[in-house]
Amino acid sequence: MLSPRAATQEVMLTTWALMLARARARAGTLLALVATVAVLVLGVSAVIGAIGSAVRAAVVAAVDAAPEEDRAAILTIPASSDPDAQQDAATALISRLFGPSLMVDPLPATDGGALRWQLTVDPDGLDPWGVPTIAADLERLDLAARAVDGLAPQGASVDGGLAATLTAAAEGVRAVQTVIPVPLALIAIGGILATLQLARLLGDGRAGEATLLRARGIAPRAARRAAVTELVTVTLVGAVLGWMLAAVLVTLLAGWSAAVFLAALRATWIIPLVVVLILGPIAGGAAHRAADTAAEPRGGRSRAAVTGLSATLLVLAAGFFVWQLRGLSETGTPDAWGFVVTAVAPALALAAASVLVLTLFAPLARIVARGAARGRGFAGVFPARMVARHLGAFGVVVALVALGAGGAVMAGASISTWELVSAQAAQLRAGGEARAVAGVERVSSGDVAEIAARADAAAVLSYAGAVSDIDTSLVAIPDAAVGAVVSPLPAAGIDPSAMAGQLAHDPVGAALSADADRLTATFGIRGSVESRLVESEDGDFVFTPEGEVLTEEFFALPELDLLEADAWVVDALGTPMRVALALSLDADPNVAGEGVLTADGALPDGAAPWTLVGLRVGYRNSAGSQTPTLTPLAFTTGAGAEVPWPSEEPILLGDGVDVTLMTFAPVPDAVPAVVSTTLADAFGLDVGDVYDLKLARSSRVIPFSVSGFVDAVPGATGDAALMLPLGAVTQSLFASSGSALRGDQVWAAGPDAVSALGAVFGADAVDDGRPNSELTSSLAAAWWTATIIGALLAAVAIVASTTALARRRASDVFVLRALGVTPAAQRRSRFRELAGVAAGSAVAGAVLGGVVAGLTLPALTLAAVPGTPVVLAATVAWGWLPPIAVAIVLVSAVALATIVAGRLVAHQSRAGRVREAS
Repeated sequence: MLSPRAATQEVMLTTWALMLARARARAGTLLALVATVAVLVLGVSAVIGAIGSAVRAAVVAAVDAAPEEDRAAILTIPASSDPDAQQDAATALISRLFGPSLMVDPLPATDGGALRWQLTVDPDGLDPWGVPTIAADLERLDLAARAVDGLAPQGASVDGGLAATLTAAAEGVRAVQTVIPVPLALIAIGGILATLQLARLLGDGRAGEATLLRARGIAPRAARRAAVTELVTVTLVGAVLGWMLAAVLVTLLAGWSAAVFLAALRATWIIPLVVVLILGPIAGGAAHRAADTAAEPRGGRSRAAVTGLSATLLVLAAGFFVWQLRGLSETGTPDAWGFVVTAVAPALALAAASVLVLTLFAPLARIVARGAARGRGFAGVFPARMVARHLGAFGVVVALVALGAGGAVMAGASISTWELVSAQAAQLRAGGEARAVAGVERVSSGDVAEIAARADAAAVLSYAGAVSDIDTSLVAIPDAAVGAVVSPLPAAGIDPSAMAGQLAHDPVGAALSADADRLTATFGIRGSVESRLVESEDGDFVFTPEGEVLTEEFFALPELDLLEADAWVVDALGTPMRVALALSLDADPNVAGEGVLTADGALPDGAAPWTLVGLRVGYRNSAGSQTPTLTPLAFTTGAGAEVPWPSEEPILLGDGVDVTLMTFAPVPDAVPAVVSTTLADAFGLDVGDVYDLKLARSSRVIPFSVSGFVDAVPGATGDAALMLPLGAVTQSLFASSGSALRGDQVWAAGPDAVSALGAVFGADAVDDGRPNSELTSSLAAAWWTATIIGALLAAVAIVASTTALARRRASDVFVLRALGVTPAAQRRSRFRELAGVAAGSAVAGAVLGGVVAGLTLPALTLAAVPGTPVVLAATVAWGWLPPIAVAIVLVSAVALATIVAGRLVAHQSRAGRVREAS
């Protein structure tokens, strides 16, 4: 009698021996499972590793491309009595906040003894996913330093623009973080589905073994344990293999080194662990249940009802998440829940589509078989009947081919759409073919004229404002230049020729002669009426008969340094400029308190002829009690030509009027405006409606009249925007406030536009209208990886299911051979079965994948391409390279499976006996 320990060892040996024997009998299917798990882990690990490297490279490139002062941050802290302790505390703080992502270099102390540290990005140590947090911490570094006891008792300051550079780069990082889970989820779902389907296929093939083992008394728990142990072992081998291959692939892409290889392993070790601990037992349970069901079929209707209910619930869940995702397309800024929805909805919808195809496959296969049964001929009838007879084996092919085809369509649409929308968004951001952002009121007419000598160019004013309570982006551009420098974009409704007509307006001032080079305005001036005490020749006061001191009135000219004058002009290219006028006062020697006031100034460099918009003359601050009178005399332009005055009536200053404003053309009630549909929908605007635009950081208001609509305004910083003619804006602002705004950008078009802008403003200031394709390319690479993984999983399923089915149908070969069907004819029949199922599944999956893409891509595009207007995100472009690639893989897999099946059929037809099919 065996001891308990010996009995336990015998049971263990028996179990392992049984597992090895069963594994040898199903080696092909088990190898397919190993390959499937390896491909799953390889795909997920490679995408995570490669995307991290790509994001790090994109951030580093953005920092390197920034101006030198924006590549570093300098922390300055006044030295205390213990500078060494400050050094240690600062180093500890910086290390805690930024880790290895930033390099820290102590700088020499300032003349005042302040301690300084320079922080720069470490290209090798940067955590790409932590860039948003790093940027935020840099913004608050001075506050963090003050919060550390003893570090900055006298305060701290941070100089340099690294925080702003990383903040800009963080937008792309957040876009990748939001979108990258989608292809990852698709890879995971495809791998899990493939593993479970192959596990069920493995169980179906072991129906005879299950019956035999039950007959010999094996306990159900032991049988289940053996199945789970086997599948956990299989997933372990596949997971480790895929993990190692992914690390090798990432290392090769980054440049081979042992450090990179080990880092790739450390970054993704959790993936194979999760696969082994979760997917292995689940797959083992699925294989065990499939074997039991095949060995003792019962409850077919109940199982069909459960399967249908599960598919229905999955479709409903996918519909809910897609509905939630489409709601995000209105904002494009997902919160935590939105992040989950963005990651889950597309992959879940594609999985639901493949399950829907799989669910409909069985009834459709039976219908086709019954229809084919009415016909004649082996070639037409037999394949359809065999497909309907072996639904389980062909179901593996159906599910994975449908998912692979749907994922390929989704990938092609995503890649093409994001490339198209990125280009459109970059073009819309630049407005024209290229632009230079010079800064607030830094665009001069001379700069624009210099650029216009080599390309079409125009000054542009971009400013923030508000219409009622809605933040609104203002873009003001000379109406005559719209057709030349604004790039057409039909997707956003931008037609430059039509917009130029909608922005046309009357002249904004007096046209000066082509040879005008200065402005000279002369006024007759009479001083304020003042009173003074009358003195006698002896210097004594003179008294009236009533005993009061005698006074007399006189006219007193104001002091010249209390006055100022300027003019606003627009050159031939529509560039507004302020002309400062120097004042001189010539008193009349014959008439006390009267004289001539002259305001004179040279016109700036620019394109002639000029237009005089307005003239302002008055007190710098307040007139106080003074009330001088100005009478317009003459206005000349330095070339002998005179400018007619708007009015020659005397002008009284004082009594609340500190300056006089003269406009040289009628000022309309409102400025024509082309309005974005977002702003128009917010107020229900129609052509002719008049609203006020209040400029940010001021009390100035521009009344505008709607003259047209576009889906998106070129150069605007938000969806709610409007475009105004720059000349009319200059006139309106001057008429209401006595000052206007110069442009802050120059837009240009033509072959030399970029070089012309760069020559004036520097290359760093030029936006050439090209998209930042680095992060978009990394997302495209992730989608390509998901496509290839999906195709490989489908190919493995095709070959594995065909091989397993060929062994189960060995007895059919003899029967058909006895009926005169040759092995070659049987091979062609197997090809028709497989090709028909694969083609039908691919078409159905591709169609449903297109539906999923159309429903989900707008929200995904808003997340993947930061700054994209909603109207552009609605675009869906179909890319055919991923579907073509999947089709090639599927055709190759069908061909390979047909060859394998043909050889098995030939071998079985020559065999002298037939073993039990299971």
